[in-house]
Amino acid sequence: MFRMPFQSLLFLVGMVLSYPMQAQLGTSLFQDPFDGPSDLWQPISIENGAGSFASSNGTMNITTEAGMAYGTFYNQPFAGHFEVEVSFDTDHGVALALLKDINGQPSLEDYAMLTVMTNEQGHPEIQLTDRQAGTKDVLDNTLRVDKDKFMHRLDGQTYSIPFTETAKKLRIFRHSEQQFLHLYYAVEKEINGEVFQDWIELSPSKEWGIPDGQYFVGLFSVDGSVAFDNLKVTAMPLADQDDTQTGFAITQRPYTWSGFTEQATVITFGEAFPFASEDRKFVFWNLTNNIPVWHLDNGALFSHGFAETWGGGVAGCNEPMSDRLLGHTNVEIIEDNAVRKVVRWTYDLINPDYQYPDFDQGGEQLPGATEYYYIYADGSIIRKVIYTPKLDTDFRNWFEFAELIVIAGENQRPRQLYETPSLSFHELGNTPVLHSNNGQTTYENGSVRLGATALTAHVRDAPDLFYAFSDDISTPETFTNLPISYEVTWHNRNHNFGHWPVNKEPYLADDACKNWSEWPQHVSHASFAGVSVRGDQSWENVFLEREDGRKFREVLQFMGMNARGSSTSVEDKTNSWLFPGEVVMSNDSAVYLDYSHQDRFFQFETTKDLPAAYFEVTPRSKLVNPILRITNWGYHEIFVNMNGQPLEADDYVTTIDENGTLLLLITGTYQGTVAVQVSSRPTLANVILSINQPRDIMMYPNPPHEGFINIELASTGPASYTIFTSSGKTVKSGRFNSSRYQLSTKNLASGEYLIRIDQGGEATTHRLLIR
Repeated sequence: MFRMPFQSLLFLVGMVLSYPMQAQLGTSLFQDPFDGPSDLWQPISIENGAGSFASSNGTMNITTEAGMAYGTFYNQPFAGHFEVEVSFDTDHGVALALLKDINGQPSLEDYAMLTVMTNEQGHPEIQLTDRQAGTKDVLDNTLRVDKDKFMHRLDGQTYSIPFTETAKKLRIFRHSEQQFLHLYYAVEKEINGEVFQDWIELSPSKEWGIPDGQYFVGLFSVDGSVAFDNLKVTAMPLADQDDTQTGFAITQRPYTWSGFTEQATVITFGEAFPFASEDRKFVFWNLTNNIPVWHLDNGALFSHGFAETWGGGVAGCNEPMSDRLLGHTNVEIIEDNAVRKVVRWTYDLINPDYQYPDFDQGGEQLPGATEYYYIYADGSIIRKVIYTPKLDTDFRNWFEFAELIVIAGENQRPRQLYETPSLSFHELGNTPVLHSNNGQTTYENGSVRLGATALTAHVRDAPDLFYAFSDDISTPETFTNLPISYEVTWHNRNHNFGHWPVNKEPYLADDACKNWSEWPQHVSHASFAGVSVRGDQSWENVFLEREDGRKFREVLQFMGMNARGSSTSVEDKTNSWLFPGEVVMSNDSAVYLDYSHQDRFFQFETTKDLPAAYFEVTPRSKLVNPILRITNWGYHEIFVNMNGQPLEADDYVTTIDENGTLLLLITGTYQGTVAVQVSSRPTLANVILSINQPRDIMMYPNPPHEGFINIELASTGPASYTIFTSSGKTVKSGRFNSSRYQLSTKNLASGEYLIRIDQGGEATTHRLLIR
């Protein structure tokens, strides 16, 4: 299949002139199907080029002499934050231009032209030619960029541009806040029998002249006859939509950050998440190659990285960052309910030339990873990484599975987002060690096993971001059985990596894993620390194995946001995940099955017709936002008590699946021995706050007199009652035959009971005292 950017897909329908289309994706300013002649297009030539143009049958045909530049421009200019895109028929002689509006006319002394020409060797060359205030081929008026970064040759040999032709589309994106022009051409490649298509970018070009000026769009032939079609101009958003009222939701939609828009899977949060009002969200974005990030604000993203390996006879890093066409990656929503969202992200570890370790050797194995994200309503996330190396050759290199990365937009550098200190390195049980990431730190633990460890990044104007790991042998399901290695070495706040995300420029051939950002306006990133598995890579032991025999390693990571500067809270949350305590059942209402580190929940199975789970648990330190999974619950109501105190409905989040399994997230922090009662019937504690509230139902006398109690209903109609003990056991039930009813209580032993009255689809519960 063809994978087009979502912007292109949106405009394939309804190709009409000047049809406004409102969406987070953008607003269509202009589209032309080129069905026939139009006075809106006027001739234009550069350096006295001669030629002709004609619009008909869905194409704009332009002819000129060799070496000339002749074309046509649309005579209404555009301003603001917009992109112009066009398709063409051949990799030779085509050009798309933005010409500055000077006194209502396109200036031949002020333009940027993106051209495609085929050289004598038959290789397409894409380059920028321009004039800035009359000076030809300025390209970079900041004098920071070599001019060769404004030309790409598609010879199939240039590092990280493994293509021999374009996909016959050009795009110029005018970023109004950066005041830069971004220059793109489309490429495509067949991957596993499917054709994927996306964009590559020349070096951006700094605008000149009036920063809030207007541009005309021009189409040119610079050699012979060319044909264009599907021209569109789109005004783009500068920031993402406000999700402070969206609640806990997962959607696949266009997402915007720092003025760049593409398709994404976006998880937003509601009241159970302490930072929901600050519009923090978790995003899998095409412009980060689906590598998940925390959206902190419109100028800051934060990522925990991905699985990565090196070597195997190919240049560069083998990682999802290199997959510019998104041909080896996929994001799927596999669970969506009120308690949690589960996302599966799969990818292969390739280099920017779409090669992999021991390329063309052995069988068809590629190193790859499957990652599961268990995202809860309170903002906590469990990440499970399943790494499958290439084992059909001798490749046995170590791999990294996490790297804390901050990404800077809105015309700022990464170092402006680092706090000081910027990283807390916390071996649980010890005092956190603080790092500044300013180049002096060379910490590495090597193969020393650290056990439970939390890394917390401190970012300006944002909550702390914590990432917890464990190679403690008492939690074998959380790691690969090999020690986890941490390093704070080359990770430096002063780095300005420009090759990812958002930027689509090639990598530098002399620095195989990198490109650099030349300007603050150019999106860039830097990192805090790396986490890897460097131990025994022989794959002769300490591995897991699939049914088909494929060996793999698996690591769990716990992460989330935290109040700034609270290392104790991070320690409590990490301990609560790793060492939640032993469960002791308080009665036979349910059977305790186990605790899942992967899912962060206690698992129970009920044993009674009226489901309940009563138990006690004593955590190592504190129990933070515990989660329960209870099978055989059915579709009963849910009442929760913690340490004998009833919880209000907004103190917990529930969902019941199609099998009648209850998933319950309780928001709160508890310590010591914690008594938990989850019942399908209210206990006395659940209703004590409502017993004395005015009711439309009268019950008297209470306690009953001589074994009878009078009940008066406010209205006629079918009604029923149920009497049960404070533990939820039903002792009597029946129906009312009138709105006034005398109920016998002679067979009830002395004590406190609850009586539930159901009428007209509503229920009330009252205390009943028997003496």
